[in-house]
Amino acid sequence: MEGIKLDLTILESRMLAAVSENEHESDIISLRVKPVDMEAVVHNQDEIISRLSEENLSFSQGY
Repeated sequence: MEGIKLDLTILESRMLAAVSENEHESDIISLRVKPVDMEAVVHNQDEIISRLSEENLSFSQGY
């Protein structure tokens, strides 16, 4: 019985270590994705700013 308890304890600690590693991998992947997302947001905002600038220019020339 003691041997089984020891085996369960060992397996449980290995399982927790594996879960912990997966959480860290997920965090690393998330951190890698965030800069790509931010680049897309900045690019989109640049396009909006450019469009608004063109509209402002056309309005100011119309008056």
